[in-house]
Amino acid sequence: MKTQSLIRSSAAALVLLIASACGDSATGPSYQDTMSLSEAGDAGEGAIDLTLSTIAGMNFGTPHLGSGAPAALTRFALAHGQRQGTAPRFQFDLSSPATIRAGLQAASGAGCTTSATGTDGGVFDPIDANDNNVPDDWSVKITCVSHDSLGEDETRVETEVYVIRVKEHTDDLYGFDASSSSDDHEDYTNGNDEKQRYEYVNNVSVTATGATSKYSASYSFDYLDDGVRTTGTRSFELNLAFDPDDTITMGVDPALPDGAVTVNGFVRFLDSEDGNIRFELSTPDPLSYSASCAAGAEEQPFVGGTLTGLLNGDEAIGFSFDWGACGDGSQFTTFGTTP
Repeated sequence: MKTQSLIRSSAAALVLLIASACGDSATGPSYQDTMSLSEAGDAGEGAIDLTLSTIAGMNFGTPHLGSGAPAALTRFALAHGQRQGTAPRFQFDLSSPATIRAGLQAASGAGCTTSATGTDGGVFDPIDANDNNVPDDWSVKITCVSHDSLGEDETRVETEVYVIRVKEHTDDLYGFDASSSSDDHEDYTNGNDEKQRYEYVNNVSVTATGATSKYSASYSFDYLDDGVRTTGTRSFELNLAFDPDDTITMGVDPALPDGAVTVNGFVRFLDSEDGNIRFELSTPDPLSYSASCAAGAEEQPFVGGTLTGLLNGDEAIGFSFDWGACGDGSQFTTFGTTP
């Protein structure tokens, strides 16, 4: 269905998408009141992937623009026009200047214009005065336009816009606001029109007495083919708050001590053909973070607590992750499921 450009193939590893309001009206979309096992599984997989990525993002690392994108989102993108190998893998690591340069230079080929702020001698080298792998205040925007003749009577014009922004929190022990987005618009002379958008946002703040992190990711499409419009969005948003047992101190290993993590947010699927579904996320039993287990061979951050996703907030329908002792992992359970 989609005609993929070389530019998208080259730049796909860069960035991630946007939470579109696709399908929303003044009163908001309507949501189904039943769920299938696959819907609960996709929502749960995305929720736990982002929870693990978000707690890792608090731990004095580097902003990974989209590296924690849930697999359920990528599968959705592939199923709606993206081909294997071109759907974003979201592995943009700010700790590696070589990765920054390679990815962005791949995108900025013929037909592209690039602008940037907060750079250190080059568009793809952000200023990092304290050398902590978080750019001080850096942004890049790349706009690419390509024209293809698809036959005697049809031409396609494709416009792609990539935006990356990272700003460090100077008043925190550690923190940043980071975002990246990718917009792709294909306009055909036969009247067809196809749009896709990715967005990733991560806001982290770590102080001596606690930490917070907001992490969101989504993919949306809007296709008009032969007079028929189809739209869809998958959105994930999590807000984490960390209450440490001890003071958080820079320069120690592990950086985050043991503590309790609370989560709230949502998973939302909007689809003009398959319907809409939403899960409200919460931790009725806060997650117990273990620094030693996270840093050990098990690499398991939580050793207790429950993450729950309730369909439309209904306590009788949804899914849960119950964490066990170090090495036991978590148990995924659905309840109120429709076969």
